[in-house]
Amino acid sequence: MLYRLTGQSIRKGLAEVTREKIIEAAAKCFSERGYTKTTMDKIAEEAGVSKGTLYWYFKSKEELFVELKERQISKVLKQLENLFAQKKAFNIKLMRAISTYFSYLVPEKREVARLNVEFLSEAPKIPRLNRMLKRQYQRVLDLIRSTIEKAMERGELRKDIDPGTLSMILLAMLDGLELHWAVLGVDFDWEKVKETLLDVLMKGLEPRE
Repeated sequence: MLYRLTGQSIRKGLAEVTREKIIEAAAKCFSERGYTKTTMDKIAEEAGVSKGTLYWYFKSKEELFVELKERQISKVLKQLENLFAQKKAFNIKLMRAISTYFSYLVPEKREVARLNVEFLSEAPKIPRLNRMLKRQYQRVLDLIRSTIEKAMERGELRKDIDPGTLSMILLAMLDGLELHWAVLGVDFDWEKVKETLLDVLMKGLEPRE
């Protein structure tokens, strides 16, 4: 019995390693070649697995593409949930959230940002991806809005601004910076951007007498 359990554990572990190799290879291919020009053959080659093995784990390129984005968003959501759950002032939470976001915008991770652009450009053509992105986008907005509402209740922020609209603007600003950096190749001094963004936001959101 112990032998069988050990064997099962090993096989499960190897299967997970193979799955991760495929996902990492797919991310690299989609980032470098784009969704349309990436083939399952190319992903299999990059992952070092047979085409049959690839199809054993993922039935199609679309399924692999969507799972890749689901995993990415789930990771970001978990980070935000943990961050916003902390008993800290809103400006501290905002600073940490922006710092976390900017930590992905470094040269060695530029392919991640390009991959995000690829997800957005392909979403209108892939209904499943489109639905998932809208659902997860709303979850992020709801999380930010809830955090803003609580800060308003504590008197940390002015109350004459709609929390939902502010959440959308904050997210759009960050997405816009990522887009310029990833697609146009614009280089930013991220520390200066962070300081300026926080300064402008917090001064504009301060409670009015």
